[in-house]
This record gives sequence, structure tokens and C-alpha cells, in this order.
Amino acid sequence: MSEALIKTVQDMLNEEKWTRATILDYSTKNFEALDELIDKVTEEHCIDEVKNICDEHLSVTKDSIIALYISGILSLKKQLIDDSAMVKLINIFSDKPNKGEIIEYICKSILKVYPDSKLALRKLVDYYNSTKEKDEEEVLDIWKKLVQVDYEEAEMAKHIAEKFEKDYNESHKDSDKQLAIEYYTKAMNRYIAKQMEENIDILWNKLVELRSDDIDFFYHLEKKIAKSTTKEKAAKLLTRLYDFYRKKIESIKGTEEEKNEEMYWDWCIEILKRALSYDENDAAARKSITECYEGKYKNHSQLQKCINSSDLKRNYRNVFEAIADFEKRIVFDKGNYVYHRTWGVGKITSADNNMVEIMFFPTVPGGQSRKQTMTLDMAVSSLQVLSKKHIWVIKSCCSAKSIADKIKDVQKPDEKGKKLPKPKDSPGTKWILKTIIQSFDNNCDMKKIKEELVPSILSPSEWTTWSTKARKILNTDSTFAVNPTNMDMYQVRQNLSTEEKLYNEFKAQKDFFARLKTLDNYVFPTEMLAKGRKPDLDSDYFTEMFEYFFGYQNNYTTANELTMASYLEIERILTDPDVRAMDLQNKYGFTNKFTQMFETIQDINELYSNMKNSELRKIFLQKIKALIPNWQQIYIDLFPVVLSQDIVTALEEDGCTDELVKLVEKVFDSYRDYRESAIWFFKNCRDKKWFKEVSVPYEKMLIILIRILDITYREMENHFNTVENRKINKQIQNLLFTDGLLEQYMMSKDEDTAKRLFTLVDDIKDLEPSIKLEMRSHIAEKFKGIKFFDSDEKNSGLQTSGPKGLVVTTKKYAEKKEELEQLKQDILSNTKDISTARELGDLKENAEYKAAKEREAQLNSAASKLQDEIDKAVLFDPSNVNTKMVSFGTRVHLKNEKSGEEEVYTILGPWESDPSNGIISYMAPFGKALINHKKGEKLDFEINENKNSYTILEIEKADF
Repeated sequence: MSEALIKTVQDMLNEEKWTRATILDYSTKNFEALDELIDKVTEEHCIDEVKNICDEHLSVTKDSIIALYISGILSLKKQLIDDSAMVKLINIFSDKPNKGEIIEYICKSILKVYPDSKLALRKLVDYYNSTKEKDEEEVLDIWKKLVQVDYEEAEMAKHIAEKFEKDYNESHKDSDKQLAIEYYTKAMNRYIAKQMEENIDILWNKLVELRSDDIDFFYHLEKKIAKSTTKEKAAKLLTRLYDFYRKKIESIKGTEEEKNEEMYWDWCIEILKRALSYDENDAAARKSITECYEGKYKNHSQLQKCINSSDLKRNYRNVFEAIADFEKRIVFDKGNYVYHRTWGVGKITSADNNMVEIMFFPTVPGGQSRKQTMTLDMAVSSLQVLSKKHIWVIKSCCSAKSIADKIKDVQKPDEKGKKLPKPKDSPGTKWILKTIIQSFDNNCDMKKIKEELVPSILSPSEWTTWSTKARKILNTDSTFAVNPTNMDMYQVRQNLSTEEKLYNEFKAQKDFFARLKTLDNYVFPTEMLAKGRKPDLDSDYFTEMFEYFFGYQNNYTTANELTMASYLEIERILTDPDVRAMDLQNKYGFTNKFTQMFETIQDINELYSNMKNSELRKIFLQKIKALIPNWQQIYIDLFPVVLSQDIVTALEEDGCTDELVKLVEKVFDSYRDYRESAIWFFKNCRDKKWFKEVSVPYEKMLIILIRILDITYREMENHFNTVENRKINKQIQNLLFTDGLLEQYMMSKDEDTAKRLFTLVDDIKDLEPSIKLEMRSHIAEKFKGIKFFDSDEKNSGLQTSGPKGLVVTTKKYAEKKEELEQLKQDILSNTKDISTARELGDLKENAEYKAAKEREAQLNSAASKLQDEIDKAVLFDPSNVNTKMVSFGTRVHLKNEKSGEEEVYTILGPWESDPSNGIISYMAPFGKALINHKKGEKLDFEINENKNSYTILEIEKADF
């Protein structure tokens, strides 16, 4: 079939050359027929052959329409991103009249194969701009797409923004406003990058009108503009922003928004400080900031004194020194709050004639208030001014219960006395987090938050539950962000985008792979991609993160885990079909150099182990198989580190079973160095056909696993690699005991084999006694009369001096374990009841909560006591019953010398004790009097002042 297709293409090319069809004869139907042919070529997997024929034809006939179209589309299908053929084809038709529909068809064909083609998108834009018959929505989609793929396209972003701004002015829909802001912002960033100052001026004004509630956004732009153009330009734009907010303050007087006046004054002051940082001698800015202070503190009794004493209006003093001096003094006014390291929090009751009077709150409950008077200068030097919203002020002025109720979102009953449910968005938690963080220079960690709440507001147990919710809010809510210089510190931000939140996390992270994970979260946000949206790869946030890793892979001598991970991450971003960031490849000049990097790796196992990213590890292995000639040997060498079924499957499919056999033999021969590999092969490959060729006998593999188990116990006892050893230990126990592989093998062999293997298990001193006892019992049942390689009393719990520890039967031990598990389930269920009861609020009057807490104490006590007993238990082996003397597991016949009657008792432990049925504990006074005595002995003893006299008639094995 492929030969016929190739011949068809050749015939079409020859016919075109011979007939010399004119360009004017072409219509879209001709290209539809070519598309059908291309689909068949793709289905028959002969893309390379057909493309080569077309390329060869073009070397002779450069303007062949058929060859240009087929070669161009096939190049895109191969992801070569070579659009030279399509460029030439479009140019051919662009010079001809009435061929717009053909150009549109060609462009759409390109976009079907390569949706990010800037060529096709630009040509479509040009075509739609020149025709009156067009679908407005379709044109808008093309504009958006072009802005999305071309990171330098600013004009189109501006046109889209203007369109949405117009829609917003007509519809007043917030969605239109947000889209206008989004595209104006894109255009602004691109104009800044191109240093187009006139366009920057225009868009600055637009954004001020639309985004005036996001002051941090303009501070961010200001820094970029100062860096890209000039500081003078940044200062000029800041002055415009200041003018806007000054007018805003005047316009809100007498309106509901007047409550935000102080915030706008603060913004104006900060804007002017930034403008002055570019030019300290700017007299107009100095005059304006003085006016702002006068506006903000217009009701302050000491305003003019503070201005005069700080020389704020006198140009001879450094403006920032004057501002600092003024701000220190102005806050000391009646009604404001202060803090003294000895006297605590106080409220200024009067400030006049350079004197300040302060009433300090009691530092302890029930304490006395303290009045203190001092000069203004002394107050400035010894007191810390607190905001009215500072957590210390709130704690001083409000009761601990009221604060706790607000934190926990406790709702007051409605008019009918019915308790209202808590709000789902946890406003109380957000409020206290915001309050505490802003109380400490907008920079606070969880340790400080706990210090402010525990135990003054929340109890330690309440903190444990509440802090989990608080951490989740801090990490997900857009109000909060990590400090870019310290991952542990949190800040409060306004209108923080997801992108900026991730960028802040990236800056705060110090670990390389933690930063890489943050970039992953930025570039591959699952929810966003699922909706067909791309992450913003045009932002400064992405650029800085991307270039951090690009620098690693671009500068190396020998490849290590950092350079290799950087290369793989960059390539992944550039080639991922959902992200579609191929345009960055040209911008950064990225080339495929995996093979060259791989050749410089010094220790591939170490590199793989240190590459702490599962997705990149997977890609690394895939590229080795695809690009490295001796990948099979590399896979063999890597296996002990990777432990992956994918590696084994790849080697099996390549026929490398002999190599796998040798690897397994090596692993078991050197099992101390390859513990996890030995376990992995035994668990996953023992039933495979090639595994039967391994020269290590199955029994030896079992013995090796037993030895590894023993090694893990000894190393855990010495606190060596405890986590790793615990994991290996559990894997082996599951294989040998839970799955029963060891016992199955022992039961299928002779007595000597069973005895030998059991002895190895029995010698592991820390192994669960019940496992040993159960295995021993099954062996004894299978091989009647078997004698184990130990004394009759080993593991019996019997010595001449009497039993040690709490000796128990296997049956009772299992029952107690089940009882403990049930208690644990009850505790878990009760914890949920506590949580549900807590949701009802008002814990002091909450009967459900109190009952659940009481039950919690009872359950925990019972579980702790039972766990202690289980830990002390020694399992008894029925095969070791010693009938030569009264001992655990015997039934003893006694003659009561006082009554002359015969009495029969079974000697077991406290758990099995049932005196009414003749079962007594060896630890009870009566049991202790009998233990270790032989048949025929007469015993005289006293219990609770009652004298007893018995003769032992018979000792036999009890029924279990």
C-alpha cells in the first residue's frame, strides 16, 4: 500500500510539472484532496519517504505547490517546526488576487498540526483584517492565540484589551474588566521589555483606571520600568499614580468608601517615598508628602509640633531622616497604643506640652492598671507604638474566651436559640492569622503564631487541631504568601495571584528539587491545563524560574543530578503538548544534548539516587533507552538503585534474559550489599520462566531472606538506618510469614529441612514470638515426634524458679490482640465524635463534647494497659508441657487432706484464669503454692489466714 501511495505522489508531482497548472487555477478543493492524501501517508507510516520525494522535487522545481504543501505539513507532523515551505507557499498566493480563502485554508491546516505557529496566526490576522466577512469570535480567538504564543506581540494584546474594556463599559461585567486588565498587563510587560516609553505611558494610565485597588502591582511595574528605561520615567509614573489617589481621596468624601481614606493616604505616602528614592531633592514630592501627612493626621493634637521638630518642610535636612523622625513622633497621640518591655501594653490617655500620659493594662489577670507620665522624647526612645489591630492590643482589651470563640468561628444561637453551623471558609482563622502576621512587620512564622495563642487563647490540644487548618489556609489562600527570602515566614498580601504565590515559594526555597517542584506546579497546573488554559509563560516570575534551571544545564563540565535534572525539566517544558512552549526554544537557543551530557556522568547510580524527582527519573530512563546504544548494560547497572518493573520488562522485551539471570545471581551472592534487590526479585520475578535458570536454589533464597531479616533487627537495635531497615523488615515478613511462603516450602520438604529452617527463624531473637510459636506448632503437627534443636524448656516460659513474664496461650494472645485493635478503632471513631461535637461550639456547655472527651480518656487508659500486658506476654508452646512437675499447661489432681476429696485444677495464666471452672493462674497465691512441685509431694500452705493441706496425686497435660 505504501508503495502505491509513493507512486501516486510521484505521479502528481510529474503531472504538475508537465501540465504547468497556473496558480490562478487552484482552489481550496485542491488542498482538501492533498489533505486526504497526507492522511493516508500518515496511516501507512511512510511520512519520511514521501517527504524526501517532495524535497527532492523542490530542489528542481522550487515553486511546486503540491511539493511545498505536502513537505510543509509533513515537516510539522514530524515536529521539526520547519515552516520554510509553508512560508514560501503562502507568499506565492499572497501575491495573487482573490486567493484569500486559500491562504486561510493553508493557515488553518498548519494550525491543526502545529497550533502554536506564529506564521499561520499572523497570516490569518492579516487576512481577517482585510475582509469584511468574518466571525468576530473566531477572529478574537486568533488574536488571543497569537498573543499566547508570541511573547513579543504587544500591539495585539493591546487591541484585545481595548475590545474587552469596551465590552466592560457597555456590560459592566467584572469578567470583561478582568480580561481587559489581563491583556493590558501583557501588553505593558512587552512594551517595557521593548523600552517603548510612549506606549508605557498610555497603558500606565489605563491600568491605573482599571486596577487601582492593587497597589502592589504598580510597585512591581515601577521597578521593571526603572530597570528597563530610566529612573526618571519610573518617578514620573509614580507621580501620576499619586495624583490619581489624591483625587480619589477628594472624591470619596461623604460616601461609603470614605472608610478607606486612611488606606489611600498611606498609599500616597508610600508612592511619594518611592518617588523620592529616585530623587531625594524633588521639592514637589517633598511638599506633597508633607501635605499627605497633614491630611492623614489632621485631627492629631501634636501634628504641627511633629512637623516642625522633624524639619519635614525644611529642605536642608535629608528628606528620609526627616520622615523617619516625623513618623516616630506623630504616633504618640491620645487614643493610640504602646508597648513597654516591663509594663506591657498601654493606651495613651493624653499628649500635650511635650508630655505623654499612658495607662498600662494589667500584665496578669486580676492585676492593677498602671499610669505613667513621660516626656515625648523619652516615649520615642523607650516605647514601641502598636496598631489598634495589633494582637497584643486585642489580647489586652478583649477576653481570651471572646478571642477564642472568634478564632473557632463559634456562632451565637439564632432568635429561637438554635445553634448555627460554622462558616465553611473559616473567617476566624483567617482573621487571627492576618492579625498576628501584620502585628510583626508583616513577617511571621508558625512558631510565633503559636507563642501568641498558646496557652493564653488556645490550649495545647486545641492548637494541635487548629494549626493543621491554619497551615492549609496559609499555603492555599491568596491572602497569604511565603516570604521570598525565608520559606518558614508568612506575609499578608492583597490580590496575590497564584503565579506570584508560587514565585514567592520558589524564591524562599533553598533546596534545588523543592524549587524544581515549584516550577512544575507553575508550568503544569493540572486544573488549568484541564480547562485548556496555558500557564503565563510571558511573566517575569516564570522567566526568572526558567532561567535558574536553564543556567544549570547550560554551564557544566561533568553532568550531575542538578545539571541533568535541569536539562530534563527544560526539555519537558519546551516539548510538553499541553504547555506548548516551543517558542522559547528559539529564544534561548536550546538544543538536544542529552547524549553529550550523559557521556560526562561519572557515577550514574549516584546521579539517579540524588535526582529527587520521580517524573524526571522516569524521563531519564526513557531517554537512556532511546538514545544510548548500550542502554541494556546501563539498565542492569542501575537496577539495584531503581528497582523498577519497567527496567525488567524492557530487558525482557529486548531478549536480555541471560543478563537478568546473572544479575539475580549477583544480587543473591552479595545479598548484604543488595538487600532490596534480592527482596524485589524474589517477590516479583520468582515465577517468571527465565528466573528458573538462576543457579541459586529456592531454599538458599529463603535462607538469605531470613538472614537479611535478622540483619535488619540487629541494625535497628543499634539505631542504624532505622527507617530503611524497618521497611525491608516488613517486606520480608510479608513474604515469608504473611504470605506463608516459608511454611509452604517447609511443609513440602522433609523433617530435617523443616527443622533446619525453623532453627534459623527461631534464632532471630526480636521476631514476634507468636510467629515462631505458630510455625513450631504446625511443624510439630506435620512431623510427629520431631525434636527441635533446643531444650524442652526453651520458649516454654518455665524455669525451675517458676515462669518469667506473663506466660499466655496462643489463643488468648490472639484474642487480646484483636481486643487491642478494636480499642484502637473505638479511639479513632471517638476522635471523629469529638471533632463533630467541637463543631457545635461553646465547649463549656457542650454535653456531647464532654462525654466524648471522657470516653477518650477511658479508651486511651484501657488501650495503654492492654498494650503493656501484650508487650510483657511470653507465648507458651504446648509441645513443651512438662508433666514431671506442676507447671503452666498442666492439669493437676490433688487430694484435699482436710476433706479427703479429690480436686482437679488446670494451671494457666491470668488471661485464661477461670476459678469457677477449675482454671487457676500460676501467678495467683494458690497457683504459686503448686508450681514446680512433683507427684506424691504433700503441700501445706496458708492463704488469707486459711491453712491448706494437699497431696499431688497426678500431673497430666492440659487440653488447649
